Amino acid sequence: MEPFDILVWTAGTGSNELAKMAGMATNSAGKIPVDAFLRVRDHDGVYSLGDTAECFDALGDKMAPNAQVCFGL
Repeated sequence: MEPFDILVWTAGTGSNELAKMAGMATNSAGKIPVDAFLRVRDHDGVYSLGDTAECFDALGDKMAPNAQVCFGL
C-alpha cells in the first residue's frame, strides 16, 4: 500500500431524501432512475450515482450502482 497523509472513505446505506425534495422522480426506495450513462431521466445535464441512483444498462436491465459494474461496461 502507498503511504498517504489523508484517507477519505465514504459509504452509504440508502438514498438521500434530497432527491425527492428536489422534485426528482424516485422509485419506492427513493432512488432516481438513470440511464447507462448515469443521466437522470427528463433532466438534461443532471446525473445521479451511488446509493441514490437506480441504474439500467442500454438494454434496460437493472444494474447495481457500484464500481464493480464499471469494469463490465
